[in-house]
Amino acid sequence: MPVRRASTTRAREPQPSILPDLPLEPPRRRGRPKGSRNKVVIAGGKGKWDRTQTADERQEVQRSRLLQSALSVLDKMGLSGLSVDAVAEAAAMGRQSLYLHFDGRAELLFAVHFQLVEDCFGRLDGSRPGGTPLERLYETLDGVVRYAGSHPARARFALVEAPSISAPHAAIVRTYFDALASSLVLASLQKGLNHAVSTATARMLLHGFRGVLGESLVDGVPSASLVNDFQGFVEHHLGGK
Repeated sequence: MPVRRASTTRAREPQPSILPDLPLEPPRRRGRPKGSRNKVVIAGGKGKWDRTQTADERQEVQRSRLLQSALSVLDKMGLSGLSVDAVAEAAAMGRQSLYLHFDGRAELLFAVHFQLVEDCFGRLDGSRPGGTPLERLYETLDGVVRYAGSHPARARFALVEAPSISAPHAAIVRTYFDALASSLVLASLQKGLNHAVSTATARMLLHGFRGVLGESLVDGVPSASLVNDFQGFVEHHLGGK
């Protein structure tokens, strides 16, 4: 029997992510609520649902439309205006259609927060795969600040308002900043310092950055120099290198 030779070509190792996986979103609701009528839902500007779509595909389209409408309401009216009625009206749907996907305002807010944190963090990591941990950290934070500058109401809800609503909301944001703190610890070790930055110090620095960013969002739009200021502070803690 011929012996298969092992390939001499080594697979390229993927660049490790400095961001964690998102916590699992609550299970999505399926089916109609008790007592609801089996009526046809009209999609805004498109007539009846596309009959070529499966039931799951139609539900996904409808849910996406509700989330986009919720973001639109958040941009215009802020958290105080983000109600079930306002979102249903913006999506050109009835309340019963919204309740097919969300149990109420609390579950809707969590889904919106989940989406915003993913937008704010999840799509930024890995944009510079060849960079050092510090370079990737700064680039990720710069992306967060840019997102906050472009969408202040959304960023204010994601980083300030939602975490104050409940522990699950706060845990989502804390998980990301703790992961960024881990990348800062790794960066200090790779610099060959006699004393590496401790996890506690890294968390303090990153959560301090989050606090300053949150304060600037309360006042308006964050300063573009926020990341540069943080970078200088971090470099000082890394021994001025």
